[in-house]
Amino acid sequence: MITSRGRAGLAVVKDNLVFSLGGFDDDVESLRSVDVLDLSSESPCWKPSVGMLVERDILGVGVINNYLYAVGGHNDSDGILDTAEVFDYDTQEWSFITSRRTWSIITGFRHC
Repeated sequence: MITSRGRAGLAVVKDNLVFSLGGFDDDVESLRSVDVLDLSSESPCWKPSVGMLVERDILGVGVINNYLYAVGGHNDSDGILDTAEVFDYDTQEWSFITSRRTWSIITGFRHC
């Protein structure tokens, strides 16, 4: 990987793109950076991707319909995070998930 990471998230999108996101660096600072490995390339190597909107370590990561989700976690500024964001590989953009209903679908919990 390009960035040394502890407590990072790891996920596969589109069956050949391995993403390593967030975590913390050697100085135990939370990261928002993302690295990607394209396994379909003739010479696979880690490359930087678009960074998340928020620094996150100890985060939850998932993929639904080829969208990459970063959920919760922790960072040095905010402590425990109750936010989530989604990455659209086709547009190369991260956006926050603002709807509690959407959050509930992703996490599997109902908001009461």
